[in-house]
Amino acid sequence: MSPRTNLAIQLSALLTFTLFRFAAPGWWLVILVISIVGVLVVLLPTVLALTTVRRASLTRPVVLPFLGCATSLVVAGALFPDFGDTDDAQVPLLSVLGLDGDPNGVLAGIGAVAVLAFMICVAITPVAVAATARTPRHSPPAASPRAWPAAASR
Repeated sequence: MSPRTNLAIQLSALLTFTLFRFAAPGWWLVILVISIVGVLVVLLPTVLALTTVRRASLTRPVVLPFLGCATSLVVAGALFPDFGDTDDAQVPLLSVLGLDGDPNGVLAGIGAVAVLAFMICVAITPVAVAATARTPRHSPPAASPRAWPAAASR
């Protein structure tokens, strides 16, 4: 996969996640925005995608964790319910579609699994990026300089 394509996928996933979370605002959104750790974790795949842009292509061991991050981020953003000060929680996808749904139902369970999958993928992605990074080739060491001629004996 092209690194630029990967970057576009990561940016699209981040934007989609953000739109879904703002569709059903609640305490999870507040916690995510106020906590710098939450923002950094959500941004990590995009930042890592930026670090790989100069590569010629991305290999499968790097592409799979990136795609896992993007997919699970969108699914978690769409299906993980958010709660407010009232008793009813909202599943963002259902809010976008104008539907009511049980926030403790199947969709919320899928959203919870997606959050777990995202955390696992976020942990694997930096390892994959680092493991596949090309190290610069070092030129062979220069030949040792000639030793100075021995001083003439006295």
